[in-house]
Amino acid sequence: MTVVDPAVTRLRRVTPFRACTDFELQFIVRRSSEHRAAPGALLARKGATGREAGVIIEGSAMVLQDGRTVARLGPGDFFGEIAVLDHGTRIADVQAETDVVAVVCTDQEFRQIIDECPTVARELMVGLARRMRSSA
Repeated sequence: MTVVDPAVTRLRRVTPFRACTDFELQFIVRRSSEHRAAPGALLARKGATGREAGVIIEGSAMVLQDGRTVARLGPGDFFGEIAVLDHGTRIADVQAETDVVAVVCTDQEFRQIIDECPTVARELMVGLARRMRSSA
């Protein structure tokens, strides 16, 4: 009987990871950690150096520009990836709207995941493209 890691099962439920192989999911689990945040907690602070990126697994968060909500994030949505990709500062605050469970990884782990898991890389690009279109 094969035992399935509960972290793998949890990842498989959200869009960026649905098409990943078991090997890819195990790779991601080994290079990330689960982060929980209560409503009102900041997941990313505008202007801070981007050293981590994450994907919301459960709950919702608001993307804030100068205190104004410009987008909402839910299960499967990335946050913090832009600053990690270009080694820049955060471009917005991301604040938990509800209790949030997210998978978070360092910039180095993020690059490893993108290099080894092309499915995740594609989903990341699609997410970035959607954000660009919605802000245009």
